[in-house]
Amino acid sequence: MKFLILLLLPFTAAMSYAADSALPKELQLSTLQTVDGNVIAIDHKQTTHFIFSDIWAMYNGGGDVDIEKVLPNSFLTSTKRVWIQPQFNVTEVQIKKFQGYFPQIKPLVLDKELTLMRKMGVWDRPYHVLVQNDEITFSGNTDELKQHLGLKTNKAQPDVSAKTEPATKEATHVKDVKLLKHIKVGDPIAHFAKTTITNDKLDSQSLLAKLEHGQKLNLVFMDSLCPMPKFPNCAAQLEQLKKQIENNSEDLWVGIANSFYVDANYVKQFADKFALDLPIIFDQDNEIFKAYNVYSTPYKIEVNKLGIIDKRGSKF
Repeated sequence: MKFLILLLLPFTAAMSYAADSALPKELQLSTLQTVDGNVIAIDHKQTTHFIFSDIWAMYNGGGDVDIEKVLPNSFLTSTKRVWIQPQFNVTEVQIKKFQGYFPQIKPLVLDKELTLMRKMGVWDRPYHVLVQNDEITFSGNTDELKQHLGLKTNKAQPDVSAKTEPATKEATHVKDVKLLKHIKVGDPIAHFAKTTITNDKLDSQSLLAKLEHGQKLNLVFMDSLCPMPKFPNCAAQLEQLKKQIENNSEDLWVGIANSFYVDANYVKQFADKFALDLPIIFDQDNEIFKAYNVYSTPYKIEVNKLGIIDKRGSKF
């Protein structure tokens, strides 16, 4: 039986939007509510500053908890700030308790099912999105926001030209992944090349080359934070997955674990807990998760020998 697991950490590349980048029609900002159920009044003519952060980081002084102290007063008075807590490893009760300690962080919205993150293209925190007249006028990390406002930053301006020509084979594969904004059924696989924690090389092209006629490459997206309130059925789904692998041992299986708030040691504990005695790749970019447009776990994508996606979905 062939079974491989890929691990992905948060993708940190920021994005900048042109002024004509309209919000998706299904994203209704006028219906945003706080965890207390209060509707947030959004003036579409005024710039709304969405701050994607994390209450656990803010408890420790991070997550841009003091961002208002460094932004120009002219910007603060002309914009409306809305704090966004993605639904990762957090409950409404915990958010309400947090607001008791940090009453200045308001209004605070729990982004259920990561709707705002997905629609605004956010893959990092803290992260800032400016919206006016239902159009994104800016999107980027804290340093990029400061640069946008003409402030000095502690980091040097990134050398964009240095990223245009990857220096290694691995970088080339990562670039291929980034070029695909959304991969759907019928599309070719996004190729990748990674190194396992035991320093073994693994790349998708070699995996496809191992497939015989009729065999499949199954990419399984999972989260090492399982089990937790956000994923109430994940443990049972992992057991179903293991049975499916046992019943289809002729296929090749690759697990892709999106890892928030954890390190390599935590991931090893996760693999041991669920009896996943498998090769593990520790990847710090999270680009595969984004390339395949996967936002729930566990999630499976089935690929044929030609490298074409036949099926994808959350059912096992």
